[in-house]
Amino acid sequence: MQGGAEVFTDLSRFDAVYEEMTKLNELFKKVTKVSEQFSSMPSPFPLFHSSATKIKVEGNLDSGLLMNQIRKKFSAFHIPFLGGLRVEKFEKTSNGIILEGDGFEFLTEKILFATNAFASQKPLDLPVRPGRGLVKVSSPLSYPFPNGTFHLDRGYTYFRKVDGNRLLIGGFRNLDQKTEETLEVGQNEVISSAINMVTERNILGFLPNWDYSWNGWMGFTENESPIIQTIDDGIVVAAGMNGMGVSLGPFVALEALRLFR
Repeated sequence: MQGGAEVFTDLSRFDAVYEEMTKLNELFKKVTKVSEQFSSMPSPFPLFHSSATKIKVEGNLDSGLLMNQIRKKFSAFHIPFLGGLRVEKFEKTSNGIILEGDGFEFLTEKILFATNAFASQKPLDLPVRPGRGLVKVSSPLSYPFPNGTFHLDRGYTYFRKVDGNRLLIGGFRNLDQKTEETLEVGQNEVISSAINMVTERNILGFLPNWDYSWNGWMGFTENESPIIQTIDDGIVVAAGMNGMGVSLGPFVALEALRLFR
């Protein structure tokens, strides 16, 4: 793990975190046995406030590599991997469970719906509120970018180096949260402009060319806990990760599998 840091645009927010740092370290150590998880450090980005919060133990996820590994696992067990198919209805019959969608239908014995924010749509219609995110990736930078995962504005915004030496940045959903409660693909100009501004003013000192951008969706529940439940015999749903899917996913998957036993 490369660790990371929370960076700040003003002293007051850093001071608020610093005052709670001892308590945070005590709580973190109880769970992870790691000492001094959080500490103060000079900001690795001179255009932010001069002080930052160092995060000793933090990793980042390459979602492309993750999907490749999932596909390899499927292949090893001779399970076909079918992507891009939207299930529109399912029906429990005496022969099994029928899944139907646009141009396909098949019979199965068990189903695990793990569609997170999209569980709010048919055929589940669960009380999961979608939260759309926007991510941008720059063209390759001409100088070495610091290693680690970096956070801004209470964690709502994050950025790091990817693909050799590109900047990946995403977040600012909190600036227009209600509008982002959508499953539509698109760029919110308020959020896109905020990403551009912090990149130019604080992270790089200039506005790069953006080579890639995409949306990702989080799923939120009223009680901020995932929905893990049996809909019918052999039909289980696990959704609503509340923005913590990377951390909660493995544990939620285990709980969902236990419902099949």
